[in-house]
Amino acid sequence: MKTETRQYKDVSGNPVTLDWLVKNEPEWAANQIRHRDKLEAELEEARKLLRFQEMHKSAEILKDQTRMDWLLKNSCIIVSGIYLTCRESLDAAMVAAESANGPS
Repeated sequence: MKTETRQYKDVSGNPVTLDWLVKNEPEWAANQIRHRDKLEAELEEARKLLRFQEMHKSAEILKDQTRMDWLLKNSCIIVSGIYLTCRESLDAAMVAAESANGPS
């Protein structure tokens, strides 16, 4: 388990221990702890939002990849293992027709 050493400061900004702060300035200590708890909760919410945004972006990328795969599969032809776009397919068909029928 990770143990972190927190730094506390008194009202004047001088570094002190938590025990000293609680004993000598209990209201300030409570305020500092509440403030730190609030900041940690905000940080956790920000991390959750970031994870959500990263997952959403990953889903969009996956959706785009799925679309691209579909387009490659349905909008192109494969010639000798090479995907040809619709324009390349048209050019290849014209060349094949010319070869078969002679120039028009």
